[in-house]
Amino acid sequence: MPGKRFYFGLTALLAFCAATMLMTGVHTASANSALASSGNLPTAYFHPAVLYFTIGITSSRTTTLTNSSAQSLLIQSFTLQGGKASNFTLSTTCGFSLAAGHSCTVTLTGFATTAGLLAKLVEYDNSAAGHHTVLLEAKEAK
Repeated sequence: MPGKRFYFGLTALLAFCAATMLMTGVHTASANSALASSGNLPTAYFHPAVLYFTIGITSSRTTTLTNSSAQSLLIQSFTLQGGKASNFTLSTTCGFSLAAGHSCTVTLTGFATTAGLLAKLVEYDNSAAGHHTVLLEAKEAK
């Protein structure tokens, strides 16, 4: 019965992964939904949520992260993800905590060689969503 062993092995692996995610503080939808409904988690957003870069030109674009709640936003990290993420660098005025009603900025500098989605900036925090994303896209010069 090799199929059953695989099934039980897969079930055990999934249970282990779920337990590990909870122990390491990775946000899960069910845990966050319960806390969010009690109003204990901060809310935040990026504006703009898409940054456009012109193909063939090195440029910088800035987005603002705003904590729109009455609780402090605890920022865990910023990461650049995606196929062209290595074409970008980031700098930020954000610290590890963003007070209620305050904002900070993230500036991305990079070079685009092709049109379309290049990468994304992902900020991880203690909000109900657990993270916020900004898309980095490229378009032709006009």
